[in-house]
Amino acid sequence: MATTPSKVLVVDDEVEVTYALQHYFQRKGYEMVTAFDGAQAMAQLEQGPVDLVLLDVMMPEVNGVEVLKYLRAQRPETRVIVITAFDDEYQPIIERIGVHGFLHKPFGIEQLTQTIETVL
Repeated sequence: MATTPSKVLVVDDEVEVTYALQHYFQRKGYEMVTAFDGAQAMAQLEQGPVDLVLLDVMMPEVNGVEVLKYLRAQRPETRVIVITAFDDEYQPIIERIGVHGFLHKPFGIEQLTQTIETVL
């Protein structure tokens, strides 16, 4: 019996990072969608549910904290892994809102892969 691939939304304003993650995880069998800011992320989420969101915190306009609040209000079942270059500034706020993982940039692809597999 074939299983449906997990659908992952990558939200990061660093275009190169976003495309690299999209390409890498597509090759591993995930269905990938991308957004380059929080507003695009929320628009993607309006299109339908995803299994996991890889969410950057610091983005222009609508930041990751706002996207996370939106997710918890609109799609509370969605798993979220926060990826950020900013150390501990936002971590307590983010953990209070609720996430399934927290990775600091730069992270290794193996570390991210393991975290995704654990969360899913």
